[in-house]
Formats: sequence, C-alpha cells, structure tokens
Amino acid sequence: MFDEFAHLKSTYEKLDWAAVRMVSIQEDADRTPEIISDYAWIRDDEILSLAENLYCSIKNDKVALELVLDRCGDVRWPVRILFCFTKELLKNSILYGDSEMYMHWFENFRRLNPDPTGPD
Repeated sequence: MFDEFAHLKSTYEKLDWAAVRMVSIQEDADRTPEIISDYAWIRDDEILSLAENLYCSIKNDKVALELVLDRCGDVRWPVRILFCFTKELLKNSILYGDSEMYMHWFENFRRLNPDPTGPD
C-alpha cells in the first residue's frame, strides 16, 4: 500500500496535510456537475481511504488521538468527518477494514451532522 504520508515527519504535519487533501477533494466535487451525481459530492470511499491511510500513519504516536480530537470540531464539514472517523479508528481499531461497521458509522454521522453540500 502506498503511504501518502511518508514524506511528512510529524503527526501535526500529517494532520495538516490530510485537512488540505480533504478540502481539495471537496473542491473537486464542487467543480463536478450535479448531473454526474456519483462524483458531485464527496463519497464515503474517498473519506474512508484518506482516514485509513492517516490512521495507519499516526496510530503509533502516543499523542495522535489528542491531536485528532482537537480537529474534530473543524468548521469545514469534510475535514470534520475525516478527523471524527480517524478518531473512531484510533479509539476502536476493530473498525479498520470492517465495511459494515464503517458504513453504519458514516450513516450515523451524516444523520447527526449532515453534509451541507451533499445531495438532499
């Protein structure tokens, strides 16, 4: 598996880079016409992939959970869901790779905290 965080040294840098990457994914979706509905909004698999890669890269850092928790309140919805899901992975590693569990988590998150740019 390609480690997209390998070029970064600290967990801070990795979290900053992940936030920028998530915003760029949102920007790409915003530029996509709604008629191409599968790509006009951020897809769960895009969030999942970035979150799992981030998790794998920071899971052994003793302060990672604390640093991720600080970012779970980000005002940007894509960044918030990324860090909230990463937090869940750090707290409950059994979630990693379990498609049924992560789909349930995403459904609950979206129900309680809907994507303001997503489809109605």
